[in-house]
Amino acid sequence: MQKKLVTLAFAALCLNTGAFALSFNFTTSGSVPTNVQNAFAQAGQRWSDLFSDNFTVNVTIGWQALPTGVLGAAGSSSQNVSLSTLRTAMMNDATSGDDTTAVNSLGLGSSINFLTNHNSTNSNVYLDNNGSTNNTTLNINTANAKALGISTTATTDASITFSSSFSWDFDPTNGITSGQYDLVGVAAHEIGHALGFTSGVDGLDTANGSQSEDSRLLKTLDLFRYSNRGGFGLQRDFVADNNAKFFSINNGATLGSQFSRGINLGDGNQASHWRDNSGIGIMDPTAAPGELMVISANDIQAFDVIGYNLKAVPEPFSMVGLGVAALAIARRKRKNS
Repeated sequence: MQKKLVTLAFAALCLNTGAFALSFNFTTSGSVPTNVQNAFAQAGQRWSDLFSDNFTVNVTIGWQALPTGVLGAAGSSSQNVSLSTLRTAMMNDATSGDDTTAVNSLGLGSSINFLTNHNSTNSNVYLDNNGSTNNTTLNINTANAKALGISTTATTDASITFSSSFSWDFDPTNGITSGQYDLVGVAAHEIGHALGFTSGVDGLDTANGSQSEDSRLLKTLDLFRYSNRGGFGLQRDFVADNNAKFFSINNGATLGSQFSRGINLGDGNQASHWRDNSGIGIMDPTAAPGELMVISANDIQAFDVIGYNLKAVPEPFSMVGLGVAALAIARRKRKNS
């Protein structure tokens, strides 16, 4: 689950990409090797090359041993915003045809309906349409808020830590060495979580049904998380279970790439990712040694509709990334897509 950050102290590593481009301010917590800092700078530049949003994302980076099997971990600052505020911001920020389609899918009301479960209100899947807090309010990453022009008081947008226990390849330009992991790619993936590729389903999945439905709020990307369930049909899906969930920007009329479904009640991977081993894009939940991951059109479309403005239609290029709260080692090696 993404968690709010407290004040941190560190030295600064800045990446200033100039006007009309997304910029990053990387600071270090503890001792972080220079080649790790440089990898973050390269990863940040990849996102800056894509988006023209004129603001700075403040990220703290760390380097230490992490739990077994975890390559990188990220936590992001977040804030609550009303659906009305978010929709207006998305409307004002729309710069692409997909943006317009996505905003139109939200309707005009101050409340939104979706399927949910696994809370103290009801453990079974049901349509939440009562207009309570979780229907009218979302919790969004502060970097995503900045992209949409929504005011934030956050001084740190994310904290990302890499595991010092693995063998890393620091230069993806000549491929990834067998037995090593792509550090620039992992950094790019974790930054993607900071930018807003997250799901509130992860909190629902780990709450053990002990909290009310209003304790867990949708993220921006959850507005485009859909399923087609028997008895319910096409609906936004904020459910913690192993039923298929799809990315859709037109109220489910077109079901796109699948999302992961949750560690505990789903498919074993955090919901804040694409479906594992499906070749969908950089926000896959796992990585294999020797694997160079790729930013895909699916990734770009997702970031576009949650509030980021594309500089232009990008040429195909390689990029890598991993985990929201954690990026795991792949259970099996995948072929590059």
